[in-house]
Amino acid sequence: MVPFFANRLPLVMPKEYADDFTKFYVDTAIIGNTKAVDMAIDYFGEDKVIFATDAPVGMQPAGATVDVIESIENLNVSDTTRYKIYRKNLENILNVKFD
Repeated sequence: MVPFFANRLPLVMPKEYADDFTKFYVDTAIIGNTKAVDMAIDYFGEDKVIFATDAPVGMQPAGATVDVIESIENLNVSDTTRYKIYRKNLENILNVKFD
């Protein structure tokens, strides 16, 4: 929700606090909404967006997994950005390398 209200934040708090929101990590569990994922990338940066779903909660049989993947695949971004969302950003946060 933060990207939707980003322009309002400096009006209700000091700018440095509002700027701190861009340091958050966010996930893609928004039920396949490509525009929302794009907005998250634009606001937080491609290094702060992590693949996630609400599975098993939500749509059956696999939650929103298929819809979330489709939303990421429909983004107008590079393969490198997709790789970051699907894998690299989480590896960086956890300081691990997945095989």
